[in-house]
Amino acid sequence: MNHPSAILKKISIAVLPAASGIVFGYAAEGDDILSKVITEVFAPLYSLVVGISFLYFLYGVVQFIMSMNDPEKKNLGKQHLLYGTIGLFIILSVGGILKIFNSVFGGMFEF
Repeated sequence: MNHPSAILKKISIAVLPAASGIVFGYAAEGDDILSKVITEVFAPLYSLVVGISFLYFLYGVVQFIMSMNDPEKKNLGKQHLLYGTIGLFIILSVGGILKIFNSVFGGMFEF
């Protein structure tokens, strides 16, 4: 099985050229570049991270339910539930803060 850092390295190698093409291919001014980066890169990444966090939470639910007889595995499932909940809270809070910034700054960024 691949180590998580190796997987992230492969993803970053695939995403960075595409992101640089988006940034430098479309926009001419600073605001346009920032707006394109947010709409074309960060919005899909935000959705991806929310999905991964939710799947991690569901993994904890399944692990907790499937190992009711084994206290050690049950505690591990509880930890996955807790970390998944904390991760979802943080990610959704960041999304809410970004939406507040968007409304304060006049809808400059479509997130």
